[in-house]
Amino acid sequence: MSFSCSLKKAENFRPDFDYQMFLAKEGILWICPSGTGTYSMLPDTGKNFPSENLFLLKRNFEHALGKSFPEPEASLAQGLLLGGGNRLPDTLRDAFSQIGLSHIVAVSGYNITLVAELVLVLGILFGIWRKQALWVACLSILFFVLFVGAPAPAVRAGLMAGVGFVALQSGRLGKPFSLLLLAAALMLFLNPLLLLYDIGFQLSFLATLGILFGAPWFERVFPGDFFGKKILEIAWLTGIIELFVVPLLLFHFQTFSWFSLFANVLLLPLVPLAMMFSFGAGLLFLLLPGAHFLFSVPAYFLLTMITRFAEFFGSFSWVSITLFRPSILFLFVWYAFLIGIFLFFEEKQTRKWYANAFSFPARR
Repeated sequence: MSFSCSLKKAENFRPDFDYQMFLAKEGILWICPSGTGTYSMLPDTGKNFPSENLFLLKRNFEHALGKSFPEPEASLAQGLLLGGGNRLPDTLRDAFSQIGLSHIVAVSGYNITLVAELVLVLGILFGIWRKQALWVACLSILFFVLFVGAPAPAVRAGLMAGVGFVALQSGRLGKPFSLLLLAAALMLFLNPLLLLYDIGFQLSFLATLGILFGAPWFERVFPGDFFGKKILEIAWLTGIIELFVVPLLLFHFQTFSWFSLFANVLLLPLVPLAMMFSFGAGLLFLLLPGAHFLFSVPAYFLLTMITRFAEFFGSFSWVSITLFRPSILFLFVWYAFLIGIFLFFEEKQTRKWYANAFSFPARR
């Protein structure tokens, strides 16, 4: 391969967006606006194994999904399983953003949790001991993160889940907050620029923090099993997550999708099923071409429901509104107050637990 280029230092093209630091966090300091050269495919030397093989496997699986479904369902299946909203057509991507569902096509803690749970359950069903299944799930997380290209949210979620599985393996239940902070500290140690210049890292950290605060309180407020509990839990966690991420979204984009609560409640239950059937369709297309329709038919039905919903409601401008841009001081006060409230009630709950645990019945 021969190539010539006049390098140019990256410049900011908008006053409210630091493009130079956005590229710097990825290790890019210079860009090539134009160049000339000839390209040729180099022979496979095997020196980059297993990265080349992972890339080849990902490309083949992406191709299998593209052949299993028509558009835009194929792009949605690829986004759910491989990550990346840029796979979607522009109109559908804008519709997902408009109704607050962009996160389902960005590989994050939600997707990785689904993968880990599926591998864990399948391992136990096939007769693997629970501790062995935990190790298999941990390895599957590592493979999945590498497979999708290791974006920041996936690395953060993979680190947190991996440390959690190791804690379970050793017999010690890892504290979720410690795991989240450990994952964030490891990522920032490797790349400190993520803290200020990676919006995905910021949002995924805050969203996970909201889940860790909100999930235990849901069980306390709504104990026991009852009809519709799963739907209510999605609504509860979506509301808590909105409290944590909306101020930061306003700071970066000045837009807020109030419709996202309804969209998440209605569509999130369909996402695990759509991922499972889409994965089965892609895998069968590679292994047994022609038999993939056993999974592609139900997957197509679910994917179509999601895309049609997004296209219909995303076409209305009233599902999102433009608001003011909060100041740094406002963000600091908001998150300090929000975290303080949760910690206050958590401490009261802990004191109540200790009081009940060490109390003795009064003598008559």
